[in-house]
Amino acid sequence: MRSRMELSGYAKSTIISYVRGVRDLMEGLGKTPDLCTETEVIAHLNDWRERRQISPSALNTRIFGILYLYREVYKDRKIRLDIPNPGRSKAIGDILTVTEVSALLAACHYPKQAAVLALLYDTGLRAREVAHLRLGDFDKRNGILYVRYGKGGKHRVVPYGTAVVDSLKAHYEQERPTDWLFEGNEAGGPLSVKAVQYMVREAHRRTPIRKAVHPHTLRHTYAVHYLNNGGTLTRLQQLLGHAHLSTTLLYLRYAAIPLRDVDTPLDVLRGKSRCRR
Repeated sequence: MRSRMELSGYAKSTIISYVRGVRDLMEGLGKTPDLCTETEVIAHLNDWRERRQISPSALNTRIFGILYLYREVYKDRKIRLDIPNPGRSKAIGDILTVTEVSALLAACHYPKQAAVLALLYDTGLRAREVAHLRLGDFDKRNGILYVRYGKGGKHRVVPYGTAVVDSLKAHYEQERPTDWLFEGNEAGGPLSVKAVQYMVREAHRRTPIRKAVHPHTLRHTYAVHYLNNGGTLTRLQQLLGHAHLSTTLLYLRYAAIPLRDVDTPLDVLRGKSRCRR
């Protein structure tokens, strides 16, 4: 299971969490998962939730790990486990205003930090995706970058704006990276996710922003501001790398999309347009 997830490009933290859930299942039931019944697995999960009093998100991660084993590893052996996918939290946390984003970016003290935060907000990439960008992932002619092995091992293409280029150039001039855009402390390795989190936290500390701010806050803020600027939901789904449109729909709660931006079909038919072109 671990090897399959590594080949698929899953994050190290996700692999650890998924494998831990399967390990606890085997220890709790005293046998390998392929010999467990659906009833036994569900009973184990319920028992774990009640005895450990874990959060819903922690329980969800445990369930996803077990489902991954049955659906991806055992699928060739026709072993199935028919338990529903766990529900996800419907809240996405705080969204920053344009003024707050400006304050956060202005609080960066060195080029590397400024480039990391600018990319997080400009592209909506996850912390790990920014940390693992290589110089060769940028297509300067078309203004796009390639996200390789994003969440779930999926690849996607994301455009980047012209304003972020200044931050990237300043970082490059100082650091002179040769492979990874943001090199980490380990020789030849990329920046760690913890380092990205620290950069955001450290900049946040120097601002008057009272909201909780994490790398994912900038991702959520990017999504809402993208919709506010006229972006479409289906395109946003592609940019964020969401497998299901239902996940992207959550951002509509926070967006302020104009209600009168398209003529009604009858107005178009009768030539009574009220929207400016």
